[in-house]
Amino acid sequence: MRRGDLYALLFGIGICLVLLAVAELAAPLFEEEGPPVAMTYEDEYWQMDTSGIAKPAPNGEYRSASRDTVSGKLIYDVVYRTDDFGRRRADVPGRERRDEFLLCFGCSFMYGEGLPEEETIPFLLASLSPGFMPYNYAFHGHGPSEMLAKMRSGTLRSEVPEEHGTLVYVFIDAHILRTIGSMRIATSWGKNRPYFRTAGDGAIVRQGTFTTGRPVVSRLYRLASKSRLLRALGVDLPIAIMERHVSFTAQIIAESRRAFSEQFPGERFLVVIYPGTRHGARLAELLRMEGVECLDCSGLFDRSDPATWLSPLDQHPNGRSNEILARRIAPVLRGSETDPDTARRS
Repeated sequence: MRRGDLYALLFGIGICLVLLAVAELAAPLFEEEGPPVAMTYEDEYWQMDTSGIAKPAPNGEYRSASRDTVSGKLIYDVVYRTDDFGRRRADVPGRERRDEFLLCFGCSFMYGEGLPEEETIPFLLASLSPGFMPYNYAFHGHGPSEMLAKMRSGTLRSEVPEEHGTLVYVFIDAHILRTIGSMRIATSWGKNRPYFRTAGDGAIVRQGTFTTGRPVVSRLYRLASKSRLLRALGVDLPIAIMERHVSFTAQIIAESRRAFSEQFPGERFLVVIYPGTRHGARLAELLRMEGVECLDCSGLFDRSDPATWLSPLDQHPNGRSNEILARRIAPVLRGSETDPDTARRS
C-alpha cells in the first residue's frame, strides 16, 4: 500500500471514530425517558429455587400493581396466590372429579400477569375441560430453558398426584431471545437464568447461567450494553433472530418433551404457538420433525389490536384474549379435535 493510501485509510478511520464519539455523546438526547409503566411486587414474592429457576414464593398471597408513569393511572392491582410448590393457584371447582393433570408452562402470558386467577389460561382451560386439574408452572420472564431446567430437576413427578394428563407449553417469539440470552436479557433481569448449550456430541447440556456459563460473551454484552447510542437506537444483540436461534429453541423444547416423557411415560406434551408470532410456524415445523405435537394458533386473532391487551401501555393479554385461546386449545386437549398437521401425518 502506498503511503498516501495508508494516510487516507487512517484519516477515514479517524473520521469514523470521531463521528461515533459524537453520536455516542448525542445519543442521550434521543433516549426515551423511561418505561411507560411502573410495576411493583412484594419483596418476598420473587425466589430462585435450587434448580436456578425464578418462581413465586410458596403458600402466599402477593400483591402486584402497575401504573402509568406519566399520569399515575392504575393499570392493574392484583393478588397472586401460590400453593405449596410456588405455583400460581387455579382453584377450579370439582377437584374430586378431575383425575388428569394439566401442567401449564410458559411465561407471564400463561401465568396471567395483571389478571385475576379466573382469567388465566390454566383456569380457563380447566373450566372448559372438567377432567383436568391445572398446575401453573409459568412465571414472569420464563421460556423453554426454565421448562427444561424443571424437567431435569427431578422434582416434577413428586409434585403432581395424578398419574395421567397433559403438559401445555405456550410459545411466544420472545422465548427465542430468552433461550439464547440476548444482550438486553443477559445484562439485566435474565443474567442469572439457566444457560444451555449444544455439546460436541449434540447433547443439550446446562452450563450455569448466562453470566457464569459464557464469561467472554457476558463481558462483551455488558460493555456493549453501556453504549448510549445502542440504547437510543433500541439495538439488541444479536441484532436479528436467525434460523440457528429458532432451531436451538426447538431443540430445547424437544429435549423438554423427552425429559417429561421419562417421568410421565406415554403422556401428552402439547406446544401452542401464540397468536401473532413471526417465528412460530418455523418452530412448529422443526418440532413436528422431532415428533412434538404442536397447535399453531398464530392466526387466531390480531395481536396488534389493543383490544387484546391489558391496556394501551401493557401488551400482556387480557382475559378476553385468554378466553379465545383457551376455547381453541380445549377441544384439542380433550381429544375431540386434533392438530390438522398431526392428523395428516397419522
